[in-house]
Amino acid sequence: MDAMKAIIQSVLHFFGIEIKPYSKIRKAKEYWIAKRNINTVIDIGASTGDTIDFFLQICKQARVYGFEPQAKVFVGLQNRFANNTRVKLYPLALGEKDEQSTMKTNAWHYSSSLLPFGEATFLHYKQISPTVEEETVQIRCLDAVLDTSQLSKPILVKIDVQGFEDRVIRGGIQLISEADVLLVEMGIKPGQFGGECNFHDLYTLIHSLGFSFKGVYDQDTSLIDGEVMYLNAIFFKP
Repeated sequence: MDAMKAIIQSVLHFFGIEIKPYSKIRKAKEYWIAKRNINTVIDIGASTGDTIDFFLQICKQARVYGFEPQAKVFVGLQNRFANNTRVKLYPLALGEKDEQSTMKTNAWHYSSSLLPFGEATFLHYKQISPTVEEETVQIRCLDAVLDTSQLSKPILVKIDVQGFEDRVIRGGIQLISEADVLLVEMGIKPGQFGGECNFHDLYTLIHSLGFSFKGVYDQDTSLIDGEVMYLNAIFFKP
């Protein structure tokens, strides 16, 4: 078995390919964030709380503020962190103005959005049900909910809101401008949501706030044609 493994590795090396254990890759990514000594995490689009749990583990001293507007999902989120004093949760969507709006929800709730589903979403994500329901949610501006002066720095902001990222940033321009790390889901393939922010405009907006692009944390590809659908980009302040 060792001889076969050595042969496979030598062939891959000939073509410039190196395979690393996933655990080592994950550790490297965790260190990427952990070395920034984050004291405050703002998780926008917290879903069931997996990312909150991730941040709690790698940012040992951080307080986490999580935002999730879907009522049923939020109940599960509350139950998961009910006894964790480092976590504060808000049943809110975030945007560029305070208002009520209709969220388009799906059985696969990770895809739910304040924007209408586009054809590309149903074509390339087989786990998404063609049945779309609606839920009234409250949208607030991040700057109206959290006071930057009351937050312990350094600050990390994570945004995963299905094409609504630019609205979130504009409604939280003061706080986000003072953050040290920004982790943002950015759509690559167009047509996933109606009125979605495209990659170029979103990148330009983030760059204008003084952030530098540091790389791709991870990405997702279509099972149909292999094209990148979205990626999670990480930005640092110098």
